[in-house]
Amino acid sequence: MQKAIFEILDDVNKLKTGKEKTAELQKYSNNTTLATVLKGAFCKSVEWDLPEGYIQYKPFEPIGSEMALYSEARRFYLFMKSNPLSREKKLMLFIQLLEAISPNDAEILMSIKDKQMLNKSLTKKMVMEAFPGLIEE
Repeated sequence: MQKAIFEILDDVNKLKTGKEKTAELQKYSNNTTLATVLKGAFCKSVEWDLPEGYIQYKPFEPIGSEMALYSEARRFYLFMKSNPLSREKKLMLFIQLLEAISPNDAEILMSIKDKQMLNKSLTKKMVMEAFPGLIEE
């Protein structure tokens, strides 16, 4: 059974060493949604065009929302500086996205748009080792 993104990152966070964390991440090297999330957090070429900090939204958790990020991650391009939509429109769409996914994944998205990770023990180096070629220097 496929794990939700927040579950994968929670599993990584529970491990003690960087080597263990990297090995756990490598188990998901074919997970394009996880790769998209990690790239959004660590890759300098990914430039989010959203306000920094917490964005107010109404958490919504229907049964099955844990996996919603898998279908919604393809919309990340909407929130980039390269997209010609107005910043207000991007913010409105981002709030809709946050309200459509698990609150746990919404918190992750809120942190990666600010180029951080909720899981502070997960480093760019670990991601680069687990997902070679994902992040440009």
